[in-house]
Amino acid sequence: MSQLTSIGSGGPVPPPAGVFTLTGNIDVGGGGPTPVPPNGLGNINIVGDNEITRVLDNAATNTLTIINPNSSTDTATTVGFVPDFLLALDLGATPGVYEIEARVAAYDATTPSGAGWKIFATVRTDGATATLIGVNNSIFFAEPAINTASAIAGVNVSGPNSFDILIFGVAGLTINWKSTSFWTFVS
Repeated sequence: MSQLTSIGSGGPVPPPAGVFTLTGNIDVGGGGPTPVPPNGLGNINIVGDNEITRVLDNAATNTLTIINPNSSTDTATTVGFVPDFLLALDLGATPGVYEIEARVAAYDATTPSGAGWKIFATVRTDGATATLIGVNNSIFFAEPAINTASAIAGVNVSGPNSFDILIFGVAGLTINWKSTSFWTFVS
C-alpha cells in the first residue's frame, strides 16, 4: 500500500502540508519501502514511466494533481442529427499500435433521457497513415429517446494519421456528450 507522507513527519499528513513523498510498497534490498521524492520540478513519478501517471505538486497552493498523459476528457453538444467529434488524437510520426478505450455518456435534458457507450478499438500507424485494426467493439445502453439508428458514438480513422471518437446526435434533441478515453501505445 502506498501512502502520502511529509518528509520528516513519518506519518500521514492532512493538507496543507510541505514537501511530499510517496512511499511505495516495494521493499528494495530489505530496507523497507523506498520513498519516491519529487524531482527538480516538484513532480512525483508514482509509476516509473512518465508516459503513464505523474503527480504534479504545486507548493504555492498545496495541491497535488494526478494526471495520465495518455488520456483525454472531452465534451460536445449536438443539436439535432449532426456529427461531431469528442476525442481527436494525432497519432504522431512514430510507427506503432494504439489500443484505445473510451467511455462516452450522452444526456438530453428535454426528454429527459441518457445513453452510454464503452468503446474498444485498435489502430496501427506507420507514422503517416492510420489503419483501424478489425472492427471496433462497443457496449451500448440507452433510453428510448436516444436509442435510435442515428445516435452513434464510435471510432473514426480520419485525416492522414488521426483517430477520433465520432458522435451523431438525434433529430429534435439537444444532447450533451462527454467522453473519457485512455490509450496505450507500443512501437
